[in-house]
Amino acid sequence: MPKKAGSSKIHPKLPEEVRSLIIRKICHLRQEQERRWEDVTRAAYSKMREEMLVNIKARKWGEATITIPVSVYREIVANAITMTKKWPGIVWEAITSTLEKAQVAPVDSHDLDAIVDEHAWHIEQHPFTLGYIDSNRFKEIAHRGLSSYRQGDSSFDRALSREAVKGQCGVINTARQEREGIAIAIAEYVIVQRQNASSAASNRYNSNTEKREALKLKTRARHEDWQKAYRNLKEIHPDRVDSWISRKIAKMDIALGCNAETIRKNMKVRSVGNNGDHSHRQLFELRPPFLSEKL
Repeated sequence: MPKKAGSSKIHPKLPEEVRSLIIRKICHLRQEQERRWEDVTRAAYSKMREEMLVNIKARKWGEATITIPVSVYREIVANAITMTKKWPGIVWEAITSTLEKAQVAPVDSHDLDAIVDEHAWHIEQHPFTLGYIDSNRFKEIAHRGLSSYRQGDSSFDRALSREAVKGQCGVINTARQEREGIAIAIAEYVIVQRQNASSAASNRYNSNTEKREALKLKTRARHEDWQKAYRNLKEIHPDRVDSWISRKIAKMDIALGCNAETIRKNMKVRSVGNNGDHSHRQLFELRPPFLSEKL
């Protein structure tokens, strides 16, 4: 099975602790699959021995030595193909569930491809389920069941060899097809995660902008309250300096915890000259009529 370009290199974009957890989950799932396969083969061999014995007693040697074992081998191949078809999806589900729970996104597709390849196939890039249909092992078990009655038939060996070739092609082709399906799923997953991340970043930006604008409005309203209080106090105490007035305002509820110095810097109305030059800003104060007349 051809190796995917770049899949052999694990990029550091996927946190190592997350990758280790994914591999641990996959290894656990692999052990569960091996136990299920042992149950499948145990049942198949038991069935073969029982049916062979029935046909031997009936002196149906062709059935006992060829038909029955070949039929059982086909069942084993069919089960191996089924597991081959399911396994990449099991691996992929373990990966995505961990990524979602760990809230890791976005990720690089090379990271995911590498994990799937490493734990779905052997290093030779053949599916490990190919070992489930080892014809030599099956032949040995079949011959062992017949040894007490009759030597193995060469016709069985030839028939088993043909079935083994077909079985190997079935497993490998199924593995390739399912792996390609997972490659497509990985590509889609990465695209969606990147789009979601981009959308989230845009939403955060908009949210931050709204917060800044709200803060500006709140600050402006607070300064307007101080400016109004400044005008009122200045009318009542025209001879008082700004520092005294700012201390008075700092004791009011409108101070909102700000100190007198901050209030003093913002309690006068600021305007910009007609030429827009901030270097010519003027501070306007509402003065009592008698002071304005003197000016």
